[in-house]
Amino acid sequence: MNLAALEKRLRKIELIFLRRKRDCCCRWERETKYHCAGELGQIMNSHCPSHQFRDLGEICWVPIGTPLLPDDRNLCACPPSPTRNLLEGKIEFLTLEQQEAECAEWLEEFNQKALTDFHVDQARVAALLHEYLKDKRSNYANMRG
Repeated sequence: MNLAALEKRLRKIELIFLRRKRDCCCRWERETKYHCAGELGQIMNSHCPSHQFRDLGEICWVPIGTPLLPDDRNLCACPPSPTRNLLEGKIEFLTLEQQEAECAEWLEEFNQKALTDFHVDQARVAALLHEYLKDKRSNYANMRG
């Protein structure tokens, strides 16, 4: 077995061991969802009690009608959404009025101002992700050394 393969196997064993720690809140090989840069920044500011750095797994933007992970829902600053309530299991169905209102909001998301605002927000997200990935590389380099 070569050294690279051995390192890969050792890393897998380390990840399994670290996942088993009860106070670990890392999200290896899972997703972290966010609606806007502000939420993502707050999610990134929470640290893992076991590792200090918190691995967030795959970071994904989702529309405001999609719920965040249960641990992050208290960080959501979006206006109330019947669709999000439905997906979270808070309500059983949408009324016809709620459906029509949701459809009107979805159409509004495609106007020019909304698209411009989205691109500005995603530029902030790119800066956050750049810092996060730099910290992640540094953290994993320190774990090896």
